[in-house]
Amino acid sequence: MSRDLLGRIFVSGTLRARTAIHVGGASDEGQRKAFARDGQGRWCIPGTSLAGPLAQWLREHVVDGDSLVDALFGHEEDDGHASFLYTDDACADAAASYTRAGTQIERTHETAREGFLHEREVLPRGTGFDFSLELELPVRPMRSRRGHGGAEFTAGQFEGALRLLLLQLVDGGGISLGGGKTRGLGRLTLQRA
Repeated sequence: MSRDLLGRIFVSGTLRARTAIHVGGASDEGQRKAFARDGQGRWCIPGTSLAGPLAQWLREHVVDGDSLVDALFGHEEDDGHASFLYTDDACADAAASYTRAGTQIERTHETAREGFLHEREVLPRGTGFDFSLELELPVRPMRSRRGHGGAEFTAGQFEGALRLLLLQLVDGGGISLGGGKTRGLGRLTLQRA
């Protein structure tokens, strides 16, 4: 079903890894966690893995962020709607992966937990990923779920949210995603194409 739009905003560029990055794909034998790949075998960050951290940043840093995320990213409750912000899969330029080993810590004794050694396939700092997203600008204000106040947001507010996200990606130090964020992995910054 089509919807009435004022227009669309397209953004493209390169997401550059400021730190090594791991985005989970199918696991290999044992405890090795492979990096995600697309159908052509290229290193890939799925669009959903990009959308999640963007939505989370808005929730944490914008007044009424939960309601804004509901309206912008869509919901099913109360005759909800599909997302107005679409993120494509981001595929990497040629990069060689390497394996990074880790272990789970037993918190009570602060020692390595037996049997919890794992490895994850990571791409190195400096790896570039093709990035693109599209924001649709609705004609009428869009409502969040009743559980988040049922607030309404206009096309201008959606555009403002996009500007905040882009500023964070470009100037604010980036947004972290993927596995190992708490261990310093997955910091990305947006550069022009």
